Formats: sequence, structure tokens, C-alpha cells
Amino acid sequence: MKVEQLELILSKMVKLVVITGATGKQGGSVVNAFLRDPLFKVRAIARDPSSTAAKELAAKGVEVLRGDINDEETLVKAFKVFHWENFCSLYSLTKSNRVPTISMR
Repeated sequence: MKVEQLELILSKMVKLVVITGATGKQGGSVVNAFLRDPLFKVRAIARDPSSTAAKELAAKGVEVLRGDINDEETLVKAFKVFHWENFCSLYSLTKSNRVPTISMR
């Protein structure tokens, strides 16, 4: 099998993981764990994508989107193309149960 064929197959197998709190210590460690696995694409939700921590995530290949756990509209956008029925992982530092509800729309 050629490298190009393998890359195409892997690209179709990649799962999207959306992480809130990714610019913090706990969320950042979750991001780093997923970055070590090539079968995951990491999307981080940050209140301020222009912050130093968010820029550091982006430099690692993380897709950083503006979002706030208390702003439903930003979460709907962040979870667009997030397929709940596929194997995925969701890490949230919030006490709200808003994230899973929105992602299942």
C-alpha cells in the first residue's frame, strides 16, 4: 500500500474531539494526550483565541475556536460537524450539562 493511500484511509478514520477548558492546566493535559494519538483531531473552545495559551495550542496543530460555555450560540458553532454517534471523547470543566445537549442536536 502506498503512503498516499494510507494517509487517505487514516484521514477518513480521524475522530474529532472537542475540549472546553483547553487553555487551563487540566484541559491542556487532555489536549496533549489527544495530540499524541494521530487518530484524533483536536478542537479547543477558548473564550479568547488570541490569548497566549490559545496561540500555543494553535501552534501545536489544535483548531482553536472562540466559545464560552455560557454562550449557547458559540457552542453550537464549535460543535458543528461534531458527530456524537461516532466514538469521541468530550472533556468539560463546567458544571453545566449544556455541552452534551447542544452537541446532540
